Amino acid sequence: MYCEGEGAKHKPVEGKRLIERSIQELIDDSGNDDYFKQIECYRIGIVYFLGSTNADKRPTKADLQKAMEYLSKCAARCDDSYQSDRELASQANKAYDEAKRQLS
Repeated sequence: MYCEGEGAKHKPVEGKRLIERSIQELIDDSGNDDYFKQIECYRIGIVYFLGSTNADKRPTKADLQKAMEYLSKCAARCDDSYQSDRELASQANKAYDEAKRQLS
C-alpha cells in the first residue's frame, strides 16, 4: 500500500487522500465493506493509528477514531480456528486499546 511505503514518508497528506478515496471506491452501494479481509482492515487501521496520514506524523483524534473502526473490524473478521487469525486479532486488539487510550 502507498501509505505504508516511501510515499507516506514524503507526502503523508496525499497518502491519506489516496487511502480514503480507495476505501470509498471499494465500498458497495449499500455502504457495505464486508468483503475487506481482516488483514486489509488491520493495515488500514495501523496506517491511521501510526499517524502517517498527516504532516507531523502524529495521529489526530479523527485518525484514532478511524484506526479503532478498522482495527475492530479486523478482530471481528478473524477466524479463531486459525492461529494466524488469532495472532492478528490479538495485534489488532492491542493497537485498538492503545488508540483508545490515546483518544482519552
